Amino acid sequence: MAAGLPGTALARTLVLAARGSHVDWSSGPGLSLVARVAGLPAAGASGRRLMRSGTRGEPVGSAG
Repeated sequence: MAAGLPGTALARTLVLAARGSHVDWSSGPGLSLVARVAGLPAAGASGRRLMRSGTRGEPVGSAG
């Protein structure tokens, strides 16, 4: 999944470039959309780094 996030960000950027006139960029939702798309490559990079390191944490909710 981490490998697909930069591609998803690129696809969303292309769609927004084509349909950008329909978005109110000064609104809260417009700014939130920019932040969300900008965060996708960062999430993909951190996911790849974690997968390469082989670090595995405790599963959520394990009391072991």
